Amino acid sequence: MAQRPSILQLEQTFLAAWPASEDRWDGGWVRRASGGHTKRANCLQCMDPGDADQIAKRVSDYVAWARDRDISPILRVTPLCHPAIPEKLKALDWQAFDHSSVLTAPTGAHFDKDAQCELVDPTDAEWLQSQIAFSGYPDSRRRELSGMIAHMPKDKRGVLLRDEEGIPAASGLIVAADGVGVYFNIVVRPDLRGQGIGKRIMKCAMQALRKMGAHWSALQVVASNATAINLYRGLGFEELYQYYYMRPPAEAALPVQGAAE
Repeated sequence: MAQRPSILQLEQTFLAAWPASEDRWDGGWVRRASGGHTKRANCLQCMDPGDADQIAKRVSDYVAWARDRDISPILRVTPLCHPAIPEKLKALDWQAFDHSSVLTAPTGAHFDKDAQCELVDPTDAEWLQSQIAFSGYPDSRRRELSGMIAHMPKDKRGVLLRDEEGIPAASGLIVAADGVGVYFNIVVRPDLRGQGIGKRIMKCAMQALRKMGAHWSALQVVASNATAINLYRGLGFEELYQYYYMRPPAEAALPVQGAAE
């Protein structure tokens, strides 16, 4: 079996699998912007633990850059981020939020085929509607989501699970990049939560990624979501690392996009 991917490999995979409409690199730091749709595509992130030069200036330049694009400035803090960076922002009263975990698992498990689960093109209108509706997003985000999906790697699938009447019950997005599979936004219809639907669609997604050539897979989940974490652990996932976001005090009262993004 292939070796578990490193933190750097996974963060690089996340960048590739969920692309921003605009990336700008500055040494080991990258600025990302996508009209505010999801935090991971609209943030500042350090990919080099050794790059902690001119923190105040680089963050200040990023804040101006973000505001020029009408997005809220936020920093994604992973183990690749030099500790001096979040410490400097704490001194400037930036606040941490959305602590999350990255879980990984090999894709070698085999499950019985679920006749009510199917793989679809993620431009499919029914699949897109399920993502918008089950996530509680406003319908106005459909265009943003469609645009981001269009820029993703070619090897991507929408996963759709139907109920007994053939109505969508859960959906998710899977992307394979460089031999690693990533799960995005696995969501269950609100009236069906707690009934094992999430486990069923995850089994379908895991098998699909194995067939797409991914030896390992990864997902991001809010650290306080014990129900979801227990589900994933039951499927063989283990935590590899944690991350969180930071934002300036002026942004603290504003709503943020999505959960583990």
